[in-house]
Amino acid sequence: MKTYEALFIFLSSLKDEDVEKVVERITSEITKLKGKVTDKNVIGKRDFAQLLQKNSSGKYVALRIEMDPANVNALKGRFKLIEDIFRLQMVVADDHLIKVGSSRKEVIQDGEFK
Repeated sequence: MKTYEALFIFLSSLKDEDVEKVVERITSEITKLKGKVTDKNVIGKRDFAQLLQKNSSGKYVALRIEMDPANVNALKGRFKLIEDIFRLQMVVADDHLIKVGSSRKEVIQDGEFK
């Protein structure tokens, strides 16, 4: 199992209740492929830097997913079938970040230097 971070963008015209329904559908698609959502962060409405398909803003939701890497492409294919998803970015989560420029390596965990 690997941990992934997925950022979903929905159109700003979508109601908050509908966003929750789509997130529930996304979660059910993940569990169908034997994955699980470990964290959900509803970021909210944000403006785009430039117009995207005549839209100036979107509603953002970030999910942290644990899943077998063999199922990721199938999951992305299922996400393409959900019309309410405007954009999606999914990357492998990096749990340990190294502080650059220090004399010794300090690992950042949970937002604190250790």
